[in-house]
Amino acid sequence: MVVVQDPKHARKTMHNNLFSGAQFLILGKHPVYYEQVRKIAFDIECTPLYNRDVKKLDHQDDCAAARLFSADTLAYIIYHSPESIGLFVYLYVFGEMIDGYESRTASHFEQMKSILRGYFFKSIWKKCLE
Repeated sequence: MVVVQDPKHARKTMHNNLFSGAQFLILGKHPVYYEQVRKIAFDIECTPLYNRDVKKLDHQDDCAAARLFSADTLAYIIYHSPESIGLFVYLYVFGEMIDGYESRTASHFEQMKSILRGYFFKSIWKKCLE
């Protein structure tokens, strides 16, 4: 997965991966890139993100990373940006993996299911890219 010291760092690493200009993430035939997140943040009417989450962002901002992987952001993508399937899948799978790791109320079975889903997703994704 990602070698980090705690789940918040994993979330920030996955957040920052989307904003790397050197990389273009592709999930099957669905791209994931910075402009998709920027479009969400600059929607004046109903955005779950702040402008500062994407423009002149602090790469160590825990709250910006948490907002990006939040249920509100996923709902926004479903209703306002349905063409961003790749972004939705990326945020859902890796956000759920971190939530499963951090959860104090979920059963061990649910926690492992979330973590293993993220692990297997990444393994399959890596194989597809080879």
